[in-house]
Amino acid sequence: MPQDTVFDLPFTPAVSPDVEGARQRSLQWCRRLDLVRHSVDRQRFLAWDIAGLTAAWNPRATGGRLDLTVDAVVVATFLDDQFDGPSAALPHRVEAACRAFTEVIAAGGDAPSSAIFPGPRRRSSPGSPTACAAR
Repeated sequence: MPQDTVFDLPFTPAVSPDVEGARQRSLQWCRRLDLVRHSVDRQRFLAWDIAGLTAAWNPRATGGRLDLTVDAVVVATFLDDQFDGPSAALPHRVEAACRAFTEVIAAGGDAPSSAIFPGPRRRSSPGSPTACAAR
């Protein structure tokens, strides 16, 4: 799909009032995890506007509820990026990345092999029945 397509909506879309806070908290979270290290990383990350996207998906979410959604999309974005480019053609690298990801899931979000996934994983299932969290 062309990236310059404009959709005119006959209404003003709802967006969480906490969108700017979510942008800043997400950037800080990514910096703590060393996902955003340099000014170029910062510009690229903010251009993606993952917080803006999720604030429109979840217009009633604020604070930690919005942050969980933003962080989950950030995790998916960075995970997906591992399979772009030349690394995708190297089966041993793909297998290692997938193994690290499934170790985190199998360990209930506490595997040491990944710093990015445990936080959103753990925050998304408090109080869930064990079978539900495992699924």
